[in-house]
Amino acid sequence: MRREGTYGDPPRPRLRCHYLTGAGEHAKHGLRPPPKPGGTRGELPGSRYTVTEVATALADVARGITYTEAARRAQVNHGLVVGEVPGALAVSGSTVAGWLDRFGPGIVAAHAEQQWPETLVLDSTEFLWVNPRTGRKKQVFSVLAAWGYPAGAKRGRLWALAASPSDDAAAWNGFLGRLPGRPKLVVYDSDKAIHSAVRRKWRRCRRRLKTRP
Repeated sequence: MRREGTYGDPPRPRLRCHYLTGAGEHAKHGLRPPPKPGGTRGELPGSRYTVTEVATALADVARGITYTEAARRAQVNHGLVVGEVPGALAVSGSTVAGWLDRFGPGIVAAHAEQQWPETLVLDSTEFLWVNPRTGRKKQVFSVLAAWGYPAGAKRGRLWALAASPSDDAAAWNGFLGRLPGRPKLVVYDSDKAIHSAVRRKWRRCRRRLKTRP
């Protein structure tokens, strides 16, 4: 067994097993599973996993599966031994989190909307933390959302989503400034912050308040 360089980020030692074949010839192989039958590994640079395995893990996370479970599935699909058995690898969601940091921005950019649609629906939600000793609530962050309807479309889709320290007028100003274009109709509730940002961004667009159930 010899150490021959490193791989991955952060660098990990690459181990090679050197041996003699039945014919007495020198040979070596890396400590990784062989390619699956009927296909090639198609490994990503700096990773032991294939493109398909990484893409599957990211799709799993998008469906709501935890990082840890997505990592476990990737390891099992790769042929690695996981679980509570001798020599098994520990399962950590940090692997999938690293993939999301590395590939997520490019994936999102490829599918991101380029301008605001004809009809726009705006809303936000606040995430609060309650102090267990005092019972006081503190806003941790907010999520700003835009649901859009392109011209002629009967069904809308999620147009933009962003986490923000707050959902005040300044936050909405920044959110609406992310894309060009002028909607013909903007729908929102009685939120004064949204109202202020919409008036500032699109003074002449038609606005309509939506009532909460």
